[in-house]
Amino acid sequence: TASYRRIGENADMYQLMGAGGFNLPSGYVFIRGNIYTMSNQSDPVVNNTYISYHRGNSEITLGNVSKMLEMPLFGRGAEYSLTSSDKDKKIELGFIDQSFNLIEKTPFLQNGYGMYVKGTLGAQNTSRSISGVYSFRNDPYEKANHNLLGTDVQYLFSKDWKVNAKLYSG
Repeated sequence: TASYRRIGENADMYQLMGAGGFNLPSGYVFIRGNIYTMSNQSDPVVNNTYISYHRGNSEITLGNVSKMLEMPLFGRGAEYSLTSSDKDKKIELGFIDQSFNLIEKTPFLQNGYGMYVKGTLGAQNTSRSISGVYSFRNDPYEKANHNLLGTDVQYLFSKDWKVNAKLYSG
């Protein structure tokens, strides 16, 4: 999709968005892209843009990564996930530079960075599951290193009783 918008009296916005995938002899590739620029910008903004390779029970993604954990991480990066053959267990790993724009001229890691590991038992079971998460984020603006470790539990006793519990320490 290509679009043009007039914003106010003297601001124009141009945007290209798209997504698609194709099969490979082993697995498939999925690509999503979003790029826009305004008439008063010198560089375009590229966000929500990534390439993802899926093969069997594993997936690797490069580009913009957004991970909404108890401490959200987003930016340029890579993530990998592996799911068991019965789809009951899943592990996810990621490293993320905290820069919003994929082609930003800011040097890599200047705005901080983050990494995470998440393991889940009962990944496809919404009535009984447990996950453990460790996430780290370096924030040069707050001059802090954030470490967060926790667990999420979901347990369905019956159609009327369900417990969701989270326990985190940072």
